[in-house]
Amino acid sequence: MRVPVWSSNRGVQVMAKVALGSAGTEPVPVRDASELRAVLEEARPRAVVVDAADLAAAGLDASTVARLAPGATVILVGPPRPRGEPLPVGVRHVVLPFAVRDLVAALPPDRAPAPAPERGAAPADPSRVRQPPAAVAPSAEAIAEQVRAEVERLVGDSARRIVGDVARRVVPELAEAIIRRELERLLREAGDAAVADPAGDTESE
Repeated sequence: MRVPVWSSNRGVQVMAKVALGSAGTEPVPVRDASELRAVLEEARPRAVVVDAADLAAAGLDASTVARLAPGATVILVGPPRPRGEPLPVGVRHVVLPFAVRDLVAALPPDRAPAPAPERGAAPADPSRVRQPPAAVAPSAEAIAEQVRAEVERLVGDSARRIVGDVARRVVPELAEAIIRRELERLLREAGDAAVADPAGDTESE
């Protein structure tokens, strides 16, 4: 199952990636409302994770997303809602900050509907029906390792971007300063040489 995730918050992105990965689902990052609409129309996902802050900034709400994704579970992550305020149909609220298990619990069960029995066939014995294996919850160590790896990746990307920006901005300035100092030194040395050897420009009688 692929789940679109719309949030500009890096912390939400990291936690959503870890939580969805631990549940065997693939997060699909989206950057804005138009990209979310395109993903929902094309993929028809069974769940979508949206950040309340990004929705508000775009002038949208959870009910709008629910209408764009009929039949999907809309997981709204954000601050606590006012007590007694009902959620739109199909919307589940996960309070920030959330744990991995909170987001996993909000996901719809990933089970296909059982096929209808053939007409005239005897009903299946429930004790003989093969049940799907229960999902194994990841250990705390595995979750911590996933979070650590994701944070290191984000920090590494940020560090490379910052170093590149500094190099593009600072190196030309340093080069210009070095060239200016070198020119000043050469001019000064040339002036000192001319003062020290005034006869160099005129022939002695």
